Amino acid sequence: MKFKSFSKNIIKKISYIIISITILFVNTIAFIPNKVQAASYNQVIINANSNNNNGIDAFPESYRVMLNKLVADTGHTNWKFKAFYTDIDWKELTSTSNENACYRNTVYKGNDSRWYCSANHTRKEYGGDGYFCASGKIVNYYLDPRNSLSEATIFQFLDLSNNSPASISDIQSALSGSFMQGNCSTGESYAQIIYDAANASGENALSIIIKIFQEIGKNSPGNPPSMASGKSGYYNFFNYGATDGTGAVTRGIDYARNAGWNTERTAIVEGAKLISSSYIKSGQNTKYTFKFDVVGTEISQLYSHQYMTNIQDPTSQSKMLFDKYTNNGWLDNELTFVIPVYKNMPTYIKKPTNLSGSNLYFVSSSYSSVALRSGAGTNYGSLGSLAKDTVVQMVQPNVGSANGYTWSKIKTEDGTEGYFANEYLTPVNTIQDTYVVPSQPAETGENLNKEVGVDYKVEGNKIITEPGTTLKDIKNKYTVVSAKKDGNDIKDTDLLGTGTVITTNNGTYTVTKLGDANSSGVVDSFDYIRIMNYIMGNKQLSEYEKIAADANKDGIVDSFDYIRIMNYIMGSKKIEI
Repeated sequence: MKFKSFSKNIIKKISYIIISITILFVNTIAFIPNKVQAASYNQVIINANSNNNNGIDAFPESYRVMLNKLVADTGHTNWKFKAFYTDIDWKELTSTSNENACYRNTVYKGNDSRWYCSANHTRKEYGGDGYFCASGKIVNYYLDPRNSLSEATIFQFLDLSNNSPASISDIQSALSGSFMQGNCSTGESYAQIIYDAANASGENALSIIIKIFQEIGKNSPGNPPSMASGKSGYYNFFNYGATDGTGAVTRGIDYARNAGWNTERTAIVEGAKLISSSYIKSGQNTKYTFKFDVVGTEISQLYSHQYMTNIQDPTSQSKMLFDKYTNNGWLDNELTFVIPVYKNMPTYIKKPTNLSGSNLYFVSSSYSSVALRSGAGTNYGSLGSLAKDTVVQMVQPNVGSANGYTWSKIKTEDGTEGYFANEYLTPVNTIQDTYVVPSQPAETGENLNKEVGVDYKVEGNKIITEPGTTLKDIKNKYTVVSAKKDGNDIKDTDLLGTGTVITTNNGTYTVTKLGDANSSGVVDSFDYIRIMNYIMGNKQLSEYEKIAADANKDGIVDSFDYIRIMNYIMGSKKIEI
């Protein structure tokens, strides 16, 4: 199920248009802020290094327990986990004005009926293709990041930025067994096209591959015919324009025709660039944030910019990514996961259940389901399979050991009692987390934000500085008579913000700090949002702020500047003279 959108600016412009056609209503529904929504959001991503246990120590306790268990069970000590403190209240996030708005989330009709929205006007197949509008309970389950911290499902939080480009041979391995394992109709290899698409878009090559597989499948695109077969003379590997409902393929072909995607290369490269500019470079750089739009500093930038409606899609794509990394021997690489944290989160959110009270556990496994046995051992008959995150009640713990497992007696929601391996049971969390944004960890030799040899330069009446420059750095070379920001004196150890006026024995200069586009003196998330709003035409920049906004110094203020700032904040790129 797809909800195709291209920029947060477009969403803002259409979000208050009222139309009568149901499917179009999905894309343009007006969302009215509720009482718990904040005027602005101070979103922070905490860097991960050896000084905070590869990022784990920066999370609230309920996250830490699960992440420590993940690393202990798998041995993935090279993985890094960045806590994304969203500044969003859980009640706001899950309100019917925001992520639980009708038709914003769908679920396939073959699931538990409690997964379907029960409201009279929404309990129906969505778009004629076998999907229901999802219930609030199941949406909340998929929204809670703690439900996706297993070895496979955590890949929905994998940073999809192309920071460590895959080689063509790696891409070829990932395409093996699919219709793209060889050459396209022009004789060029699909591996080369995907490699070029990753470089052009800035998105991880494997993410591009998985997205194509999710959209059109791995088999030959001509059997059955699809938008990637080229039979119409055009190609659309990402189903752009193929909004939900009857005639989706026709709409997708029309989109490709209008876009001029008449070769496989054009469709893949330009499609990847379009997705990246709309999502990756707007800070929505994980499969989770492709689905749940929780990146922004004001309410108009949140909740409506989603790539798909199917709530299970991020989990499905994460498992496909996990399989690719596993099959190609890449699991032990240094991988970075960016995981959201919300205010006032409940102790736990599990799949809908009627069980309550004490001694509650949930099925915790990287497998889709685990067998419930009639006795304490694998040699006993199966009473059925319990899906991941199914809630059960402990009847009698540790009743015996057999076949390499310790077994406990449990009861399911329907009253069935049986035996289950302890390895796949975890007590539901009873800890109420407190939302406190920690400080960034002390820097290590690997942290690129470490300002070694902080530099600046003088151009005319401007002093252009790096993010870490202080007044003391200027005084090391010049005799400073005065230094003021907004009429207030600046101390030697203060960071210099854009707009600071410094008078020296050589003249008066105005400071422009690279990355400090909002003149706050600190390079943070508010700067890349300011740049994004400037690009969209919603905000203006002063002469000095424009120079500061050009963080990559290519002479143009564009999306590459706010992605540079975002990467600087995350510790993966420098901003320097």
